Amino acid sequence: MIFAVGLAALLVVLVSVVKFWPQPSSGEPQHRRGATWVVIALVSIWTGLNSFTSISVGSTGVGVRFQNVQTRAYTEGVQLVNPFLDFHAMSARRQVIEFHAGEKDKVNEDVVSLSSNNVPMTIDVTYAWQLNPRYAWWVYRHMGLDDSYRNSLIKQVARSATRAAAAKFTSDEATTSKRNEFTLEMEKEFSDHLVADLVRQGLPLEDAKQVFIVLPIQLRKALPPEKVLNAISDKAAAEQDLQRQVTLTAIARQEAERRSNEGLGVSKLFDELPKGFTAEQIAMVVNALANKEKADAFMKAVLTGNVNTMVIDGGPTSVQVGSK
Repeated sequence: MIFAVGLAALLVVLVSVVKFWPQPSSGEPQHRRGATWVVIALVSIWTGLNSFTSISVGSTGVGVRFQNVQTRAYTEGVQLVNPFLDFHAMSARRQVIEFHAGEKDKVNEDVVSLSSNNVPMTIDVTYAWQLNPRYAWWVYRHMGLDDSYRNSLIKQVARSATRAAAAKFTSDEATTSKRNEFTLEMEKEFSDHLVADLVRQGLPLEDAKQVFIVLPIQLRKALPPEKVLNAISDKAAAEQDLQRQVTLTAIARQEAERRSNEGLGVSKLFDELPKGFTAEQIAMVVNALANKEKADAFMKAVLTGNVNTMVIDGGPTSVQVGSK
């Protein structure tokens, strides 16, 4: 449109020069002819400048001629074009839309979805896509430039995809046990919803699948309400305490069995000793066994580095440490 307006203005000037410039009298310089050639040169330069367009890196151009959108894909670089075309740049790079859980100051607000067990979850996720340059003209014709189709299509589809995927998982699965499956399901729903929307706008199914390249999404958080989180924490703490009690019970059981075995060993020892031992002699045997057990325990503690200082009292359980 700018070219057409400029060209029309130059043509008006040219007609004015030819038609209304006064005829030169005999012997006067040919000013009208010179002015005419100047205007013709300007028209040629203006046409030449508008016969080329430069598409920036990472963009694709959409050509429009008198409100008629051209179906050709104009990729990056300098190209020879119809000078009557106007060009609108659209991004062909990776683009994202983010939903920030709990960050109300963000431009892209959060999204809350119900899980299959009816627990509302706040989802913090990033959806990514690329526009196929071959279909940039169609997107421009039906939805406008990047910001326009982003708000009217991408954001709404991303919300629907998140809610549809969340409804297939419980809150526990989406948060922990099936987090990867939940992420892949959101990506699939995002792609399916995009295709379905484009088909409803009149694009054939096979073409609709190629308009947008859906890239892997990034799931950062999927959080149930604080009350549910507290309940989960309490449950985990109770399970840990129960496990601790089970472990302590097993230790006590093993300790009881050990002491029982020790008693049986002592009883068997006395049964095999010759008859006629006095009570004092029996006490000496029991003390010797106890002292042996204590000495073994001390030595084990020293060897494992659990004892830094030891007082030697000269008793029957003394262990000499560090002597040469």
